[in-house]
Amino acid sequence: MKRSTLRHLQLSIGMIAASLALGSAGYAATYTVNQTDGSADFNNLADAVAAATNNGETDDTILITDTTAVTYSLAGTLILPLNDATAGTRQTLTIEATEAAVTIESPSAQAIRAQCNLTLRGLSEAEPITLTQSGGQGQPIINVGGSFWEDLSLNLENVVIQRPEAVPGGNWVNFNTIGDVTMTNVRLVGKAPANGIVIGIIDPDNNYPATAVLNNVSFADVIPGDPAEPGDPTPAWTRIFFSGSSLEVNGATFGTPSTGPGYVVDVAPDMPQLTSITLTDGIFEQGNPTGVGGVVNMNSAVDLEFIDPTFNGTSAGTFSFFTQETVSNITIRGTSDPVNLDAFGGDFIFTRMWGGSFTVENATLSIANPAGFLDAAHAPPSGAFLDDLSVSLTDVTFTNGAGRIAAFAFDFNAPQPTWVDPEKQVTVNAVRTSWSGEIPPNGFPVETFTNNLAADPAVVTFEDCTMAATTAPAFQFRMDEDSELVYNGGLIDGQTTMQFILPRVATFTGTTIQNLSTHIQHPGGPDTHAIFDNCTLTNVGDILLRHHYGTEVTFRNMTLEQNTSFAAPFGRVSNGIINYENVVLNGFGLEGTESSSGGGAGAIINIDRSTVRALLQVLTADAVAPATVTAVNTIFDDPGIGQIISINAGGASGAASSSIELTHCTFINSGVSGGTFLNTDPDHSIITNYSIFDVDGMGAISGAGQSVNVSGDQNVIHMGSASAFPSTGGDTLGALTGTVIGNPQLQPDGTLPSGESIAYNVATNSTTMVDRFGTTRPQGDDRDAGAYEGDGSQPSEVHDWLLF
Repeated sequence: MKRSTLRHLQLSIGMIAASLALGSAGYAATYTVNQTDGSADFNNLADAVAAATNNGETDDTILITDTTAVTYSLAGTLILPLNDATAGTRQTLTIEATEAAVTIESPSAQAIRAQCNLTLRGLSEAEPITLTQSGGQGQPIINVGGSFWEDLSLNLENVVIQRPEAVPGGNWVNFNTIGDVTMTNVRLVGKAPANGIVIGIIDPDNNYPATAVLNNVSFADVIPGDPAEPGDPTPAWTRIFFSGSSLEVNGATFGTPSTGPGYVVDVAPDMPQLTSITLTDGIFEQGNPTGVGGVVNMNSAVDLEFIDPTFNGTSAGTFSFFTQETVSNITIRGTSDPVNLDAFGGDFIFTRMWGGSFTVENATLSIANPAGFLDAAHAPPSGAFLDDLSVSLTDVTFTNGAGRIAAFAFDFNAPQPTWVDPEKQVTVNAVRTSWSGEIPPNGFPVETFTNNLAADPAVVTFEDCTMAATTAPAFQFRMDEDSELVYNGGLIDGQTTMQFILPRVATFTGTTIQNLSTHIQHPGGPDTHAIFDNCTLTNVGDILLRHHYGTEVTFRNMTLEQNTSFAAPFGRVSNGIINYENVVLNGFGLEGTESSSGGGAGAIINIDRSTVRALLQVLTADAVAPATVTAVNTIFDDPGIGQIISINAGGASGAASSSIELTHCTFINSGVSGGTFLNTDPDHSIITNYSIFDVDGMGAISGAGQSVNVSGDQNVIHMGSASAFPSTGGDTLGALTGTVIGNPQLQPDGTLPSGESIAYNVATNSTTMVDRFGTTRPQGDDRDAGAYEGDGSQPSEVHDWLLF
């Protein structure tokens, strides 16, 4: 059946219904209008409206049945009044074009003034109903409501709203009531009102929220209005001014040439009922690279979400997203292709927030911005953040210096002595996000400060992220010492130009760290701790650690290689703590050539379940900074320089008493002759329990020709003779008990043989529960000496060992 035949059948049925309903209050009626063939109820749209609005409490329909495009010229504003029969109750009126495009032209500023529920529907997007003006100024083209208590709805479908001339003030569409607004396939054409609003959805009463859904609405053909006076700047304008409860915009196009300032959405202030704004598949064509304006201006708290947006053009102004003294949540999300954020270039600040959350998922940005991708560096006039600030980045790619995150939870402009205490927390969480290419202009991809007075510490977390730099020396992180950094997986590549500035607590897990030009900087002081767990370190150029400030650093579950991990000595320790847990250190060591700065707790090295093929040298150059090396379940393999552990006073007299404490350790010679495997300055001590010394050909202990106190229990010694332990430099044997002299028959890697060994079941006094490789102790009758717990036994005949 042809479209026209079907429509004529529908209209015939409608006319029968209308003939029954005309003049009968309380019944829905359908009226037809046709000004070209005289076949309808009316040939004048205003007369049909008058009949419908006087029809009692009904939901009436007006069908425009002209089969060719036609223009209905109004004598004035089309008034859709209150239902006279039942005051306070709103009838619903539908005006629909059924056959062709229709233009409704009004000589007044207002084409339609509605005080009822209104639906205006064109035949299709290609054959719409067009509302246009031929005169008048200062009024909306469509004006719904006006009384604060009214509860109305507005539905526009396949409609074009056209304003040929710019007029001062006046929205094109004004919804000044409570209720719902729906717009589908709506296009706005012409000049924006001077200093005015294109669509205003205004909830006049906070207790009765309005909602709005806009589908495929286009502002692309709207241009800025004329200046109020010659020479004035182009006036700012807003596409949507909203003060309802929720706004949903799908498939809209927001366009403006480069001279047009203004906001896409301007949120009214102090709207407690406002809950959410969602913009899906929107096209945002920005202009005005130097003036005010932006994508959204939020004066009330709101959940704002962009789903698959397209940003075109130049900067939107000073701020793209601006939360003015509000706590809002902003989300930008690409569901398939990444969102291209390059439109937000120039010197403007992308987002400024004073609390709430900023979330970006699946996006790219390659244009550097000195101010930052997120700049929360200034508190509002009240002098403090309004709430905690959370930043979340997932699958975001930053290149060429883009993507600086700057979050300062204090008044950045205030003099330092009068910094406010915001008592708010900043958190940054990045997942599968990368910074590569150039470093951001200020040199810090991530920079957080929380005013280390009494604010909650900032927490920055990276999951499987990449940070790589190719420009001048700079830093990957800059955080105050009260912050916490967590970096799990991913890559940090300094491209030989980078170094770290770490906060109070920093943890790296499963991370590849390479090409650092200089050492890691850590604030030091109490409770400062950096942890490297299961990481790969490659080509760290300078000394990684300069330990003079009491900082604690832990290396766990990893291998550190000379000439692979580091191109220089590993570190210098005079005052601080280094922990090795399940670590293999191959062919490099600590270089103790710098003096302690101001004393303090001294240098402490703790080694647990590790393998060391390196020199551990600790400097203690004053009387108040003792040094301690503690090793448990560790295999020491001579690195080839004739020395394994050294505590050195640096020539200072009266150095603080230091110590080496060994429990279940194994020392093997690796064929090096001469030298000493333990070296301490005078008045220090060595305590060794349940350990194996298989270092034939080396002097065991050197004490600079003076006495060294050596004590311990149940050790196995194989050095050619008992007199070689300690060496012949005047050292005293000390209180060694339960010592076994003889060859433990170690494997080349320091483990015990599978058969017999004098080291089996020796450590009867030990309470250590595991060995170097995590095997439970004991495996036999008693615990074994050394780092390894085997499954063998003691020999049945004793020839070359002695227990004393």
